[in-house]
Amino acid sequence: GDTSLSSLEQSIAGTLATRIGSSVFACITGFFCISILMTPSPTLETDLYELDRRVQVMLAVASGFFMWDIFICVWESWGAFFLLHGIAAWCVFTGGMRPFLNGTAAVVITYELSTPFMHLRRAIIELGYGHTTAKTVADLVFFAVFFFIRIVRGLPANYFWALRMIDALQ
Repeated sequence: GDTSLSSLEQSIAGTLATRIGSSVFACITGFFCISILMTPSPTLETDLYELDRRVQVMLAVASGFFMWDIFICVWESWGAFFLLHGIAAWCVFTGGMRPFLNGTAAVVITYELSTPFMHLRRAIIELGYGHTTAKTVADLVFFAVFFFIRIVRGLPANYFWALRMIDALQ
């Protein structure tokens, strides 16, 4: 029989591959950056130009990923918000390779740890299970990870980043 995929099946397979690839990237870089933050060099958080080769590797991976992400956002019509996120992330992570703010960069890369849960909840909806317990659990886990990583940990890191920038400009 015919083993070729229909256009819909190809679209679903492509979207699933994108979601899995994004989630793998987020887990690898996010958890690696957590390990960096748990064993930082003494000046990583205070020296604007401190070079941490571990962070540099993660910045290079993140820059490459977000270059791909920008292409995917356009190709799969994910919308302006995702496209702007991809462009901003690419600029930030590429700019950090100078080296610049490696300590803050490690924190910001951990923000991506919410990505697998965003994709999981979206996949649950797309598969027609949007009104199930699985969707509710995915929503709660996404919210918890997003809130903790980006708000509880992220806002203070961004605040201290802003203070360092103001201090550096004076």
